[in-house]
Amino acid sequence: MFGENRRAPGRHDRDDADEIIDRCIEAADGVTLRVVDHVHVQVRPDELGPTYLEAEFDELARELLPLHAERGERRARRHRARVARYEARAVAARARVADLAESARAATTARAQALTVLGPLTRREPHAKFWYVLRWLLLVVGDVAGIAGAAILLGELVELALMQAVATGIAAVTAGLVGQDLRDLVLARRRHRDLDELTAEELRFARLFTAPRARDAVVKVMAGVAVTIALLTAGGIFVLRSNVEGTDNGIIFGCLAVAICCASAINSYVYADEVADLLDRAELAQRRATRRHARAARSRAIRRHAEAMALADSITTEELQRGAAAAAHVRVLKWRILRQNPAVVGHGPRRSRPLANGSDVTARAATPPATRNGARR
Repeated sequence: MFGENRRAPGRHDRDDADEIIDRCIEAADGVTLRVVDHVHVQVRPDELGPTYLEAEFDELARELLPLHAERGERRARRHRARVARYEARAVAARARVADLAESARAATTARAQALTVLGPLTRREPHAKFWYVLRWLLLVVGDVAGIAGAAILLGELVELALMQAVATGIAAVTAGLVGQDLRDLVLARRRHRDLDELTAEELRFARLFTAPRARDAVVKVMAGVAVTIALLTAGGIFVLRSNVEGTDNGIIFGCLAVAICCASAINSYVYADEVADLLDRAELAQRRATRRHARAARSRAIRRHAEAMALADSITTEELQRGAAAAAHVRVLKWRILRQNPAVVGHGPRRSRPLANGSDVTARAATPPATRNGARR
């Protein structure tokens, strides 16, 4: 009865639900409530049990549920195969995402704690790094120009002169980095406090509140090395310029080389801030942890596994809903057939409880009321 009208899934011109609604509207439009002079209700006989027709339609309705469930499983089979294929990789990827999420939370917490405790102790301006790098590059370029010019005038090959000048210029400017150690030592002495005076949060950064004496000796050694580099650079430039342009120019360019080394030391001294460096490293660690977590969360295995599972579940749910709707429609057809044959099955079952006036609904005739002149409506 229904097998001839079955259509392959995905080949519907219109949605089945829309077709059912259209048929119901068409059937409702064809129903007319007639005005009659006499009404008689035929109650379903008590001795009449379920008819074969009702049993047939009930079985048809029950049959539709597993049929649609089977069709849903068949349509979702390839998607469930994809779910199984990506299952292991998705589990591993989700475990990695969970680990990275924990690392990101830990990095965020560590940065927040460091910022709360050490934020008031920073001495570096927000955009100081840009100016520090810019000054450092300009100092290197200036030193390279002085050395390369003298070497080229002396007759050295341009390529060799430039390479030697770059190496010497970077060495001279690097010597000025000793200014960072000097500044860190000064700030550490300003922050110095006894361990008994530190709070529980500050104890995590106890090394920033102590100024060990052994550090002074190291700074002195580094300062001596920096002075030696500056003197050697100035002496080399002095000799080069003296041989090419005379003693006066040699002294001038030698002094400029020493000035560049001193300027590099001041540049490093102004920029140095151990507390700010620690906060910058904490922020960098947080950004890296967050990026790693976001990159892992975009895993292709997780995405494909979730997509396949969503498609399989959606198809299965769709077919189950279609099966339930089809079963309900079959039951509607059963009631329609019974409604069209009241002489056999009656208009409905007997009322289980009496009416308000105590009468029964077994067979009740309604007689239209009479008019004033005795005529019936």
